[in-house]
Amino acid sequence: MDLDAFVQELVSYLRESVFLGRDSRCFSIENRFISSLWKGKFLRSKFIAAAFYSMRKQIGRNWKRYALKAAAGIEIIHLASLIHDDVIDGAEKRRGKICFHRRFSISEAIVWGDWLFARGVQEFEDIDAGIFGTMAISEICEGQLLEEKLCAFRNINWDNYFSIISKKTAALFQIGVEVLSSFIYPSDDVMRLSDYAFLWGISFQLYDDLLDIREDFSDKKITFPMVLLKRVDTSLARDMWDGKKELDAQALRWLRSLGKGIIGDILNSKRCPEAFSLFYEWMVEKLGRLN
Repeated sequence: MDLDAFVQELVSYLRESVFLGRDSRCFSIENRFISSLWKGKFLRSKFIAAAFYSMRKQIGRNWKRYALKAAAGIEIIHLASLIHDDVIDGAEKRRGKICFHRRFSISEAIVWGDWLFARGVQEFEDIDAGIFGTMAISEICEGQLLEEKLCAFRNINWDNYFSIISKKTAALFQIGVEVLSSFIYPSDDVMRLSDYAFLWGISFQLYDDLLDIREDFSDKKITFPMVLLKRVDTSLARDMWDGKKELDAQALRWLRSLGKGIIGDILNSKRCPEAFSLFYEWMVEKLGRLN
């Protein structure tokens, strides 16, 4: 399957259908701003497309419509969470573009995020899978609340970090794939796809944390590098958390080397389904370039 072509079709759909106040000019600027945000790798959507394509014979001729709707729902909900995250973090920019709340206002950003959550659920309801939209929002919100509640040096450990990223990141990969169960009787194949989507989502967040080590340390959040560092040198980790020291090049290379090994172990802890082989290879290539 041509996943890039699927993403192009998805982006066109999102830009044409996700807007507030169809017959009003009141929101024209905000709608254009939202439309400009449909960019990125769309990895969650590609996972959904690959999973649905692999089960297309069992689903039937409408498999692509279902996949497109599920992907749209996940992407809209994901965007809503990013808008809210930026408000919580007081961020100025995301991916080089000014954040929604900085372009407009915090109150507008909160309400637009709420509206996007509802709009995302609508995509799932259109294919009689609304429960997956509410599940996605519930997981994201719980993950965000955990991150806020556990934001203290004493809470830095693998269990807390895993709980946060399981809900904030991996859940969207897994839930998007689990939508399959709305159209075919749950099977071992669906479970394997769902389980591996979750593992890959975990691996992706670990990899993303390794990319942004220095920025993550300065943000005072529980991240993969901070968990690793605290386990081997609590004193240095404490100083990094308090902003008293900076990470030198040697420590950076060491953390990335250790982290890459752990990600590899997670990726290989379960056999990768053939439908997701491209994503496995993508991650292996990215890890190989990370020094």
